[in-house]
Amino acid sequence: MKYLYAGAVFALCALASAGAVELRAGQGAQFATIGEALAKAQPGDAILAGPGVYSGNIVLDKTVQLIGIGRPL
Repeated sequence: MKYLYAGAVFALCALASAGAVELRAGQGAQFATIGEALAKAQPGDAILAGPGVYSGNIVLDKTVQLIGIGRPL
């Protein structure tokens, strides 16, 4: 029974991440700022922030991954 449960959890996780999109922020990227990328992001998406200094505030009001490219955030 526990193997069936583990399999069901794995299948749900795979379905949840199947529609995830990577959004890139930074100089020369799809979005100039993390905030712009966050505004277009859907729950489960990943925002990849390129090297640079980002000023201003952001509000994480949805479940997304925020990943620094080349350096941690």
